[in-house]
Amino acid sequence: MIEEDDLILDFEESDQPLDIATKGQRFANYIIDQIATSILGGLLLVPVIFNLGIAEDDSGFRFLSYFVGFIIGLIYYSLLEFLTGKSIGKMITKTKVVTESGDKPTFLNILGRTLCRFIPFEPLSFLFGDDDKGWHDTISKTMVVADV
Repeated sequence: MIEEDDLILDFEESDQPLDIATKGQRFANYIIDQIATSILGGLLLVPVIFNLGIAEDDSGFRFLSYFVGFIIGLIYYSLLEFLTGKSIGKMITKTKVVTESGDKPTFLNILGRTLCRFIPFEPLSFLFGDDDKGWHDTISKTMVVADV
């Protein structure tokens, strides 16, 4: 007979130490995800600008571009990382997001992680630490590890 405990799957069952993603993998994730969010933003922004009749030199264009970029980034990272533990970049580099204890992050962990990505100069935070973690990892108490 199957018991209730048998139906619960652990996110991280192994007692082995977590294999932290390298700076190279993190950089590849960043580049791939920037390309993905730019494509998504362009696909959404072009029809909106066309329908609203906003010119590129109009101040409304710049505001709308930033706003759409923020919304795309918020949805892209929050949904993908919460539902799968991975963004498109992480899928390609075979890495995933976990909490500092190796568990599946909560939605609040992921939302905090995503919002921290919008801190000015946040991508440069990887250059100043030797632990391969950025501010969006440290503040949200998450990390990126190899997905084995």
